[in-house]
Amino acid sequence: MQRLMIAALAAVLLLAGLASTSTRVSAQSPTPTAPPLAACPTAVTMTAAPAAAGSSVVAVTLTPSILIKAAAAADPQSFHVHYYVDTDASALKPGDVIPAGNPAIVHSGDTNLNLNLPAGPHRVTVVLAQLNHAACGDATGKVVAATAALNVVAAAQVTPVAPKTGNAGLASGTSSMAVLGLLVAAAAVLGARRIAGRTR
Repeated sequence: MQRLMIAALAAVLLLAGLASTSTRVSAQSPTPTAPPLAACPTAVTMTAAPAAAGSSVVAVTLTPSILIKAAAAADPQSFHVHYYVDTDASALKPGDVIPAGNPAIVHSGDTNLNLNLPAGPHRVTVVLAQLNHAACGDATGKVVAATAALNVVAAAQVTPVAPKTGNAGLASGTSSMAVLGLLVAAAAVLGARRIAGRTR
């Protein structure tokens, strides 16, 4: 009985020691923190313009060039752009978080984006933001943004061409008549030769 009690006591002490070690290890291993976001580049300038006349593609240029990626890439050192389509962005201030879920605000890592707009005039304001969708500000305290005026032209409608009828490659009725005349003449010549051959 005494041996059983000693064994039980030893097991309890062993478990207590393991728990203490585990607590010390977890206390020494802090949870890793996410790397900080890249600071907004205050010296960057942005331009936005239609990629071509009549197009709904907006071409954005950032000078100097910075790392642009989609937010889905989750790169804290990157930035992305937001296209405000026919939507006012003038109230936006540096640090304001640009909302998700608004179809008129397109979040993108593409600086040459086809917005697939309907025909007609459109105004697109492009805003630079950090990974967390916070609008970037420049050295003057204004949001880094640019506006493009687009006049989208509808895709040209192609008029279908009626298929040609089967005329064996002949272009017109006049040509068909000429060929028919040649065939009749050839038949007449052959017929005349046969008749001449019989009379001999």
